[in-house]
Amino acid sequence: MSKRPHSSAARVASRLTRLSNDVPQVVTQRLSRMVTAGPLPSARDRQEFTGMVMEKPMAFAHAALNMWMAGLQVHQSLWLSWSRTLWQPPWMHLNTHVDSLKQAGRGGWFMIDQGIVPIQRQAASNARRLSRRR
Repeated sequence: MSKRPHSSAARVASRLTRLSNDVPQVVTQRLSRMVTAGPLPSARDRQEFTGMVMEKPMAFAHAALNMWMAGLQVHQSLWLSWSRTLWQPPWMHLNTHVDSLKQAGRGGWFMIDQGIVPIQRQAASNARRLSRRR
């Protein structure tokens, strides 16, 4: 098994790659199920189609909440690093501004990563569930 990516950008790229592999599988499975169900789907098919519609708003709501929480964490850590400069002597925070900019950049990737997590997780679970032979 490969190592987990360390940088936030690599983590986002990894999640997006997995998402781009899972989504076509799910779409193919569901479209074939719709075609085979015909105009009168069974109760099991209706349940799957209802779940298909309801899961998207839930996943995007979780993504928005995760991004909001990640934004709060990033803003809090930036505020703490900037507020430290108020009581430290000037020679102790020479690189603080550069570090804060780096931290803000990493924070942006962290927010994006946290937003992708619930969507990728839902797509992966759907791909696993729908690929099982019934």
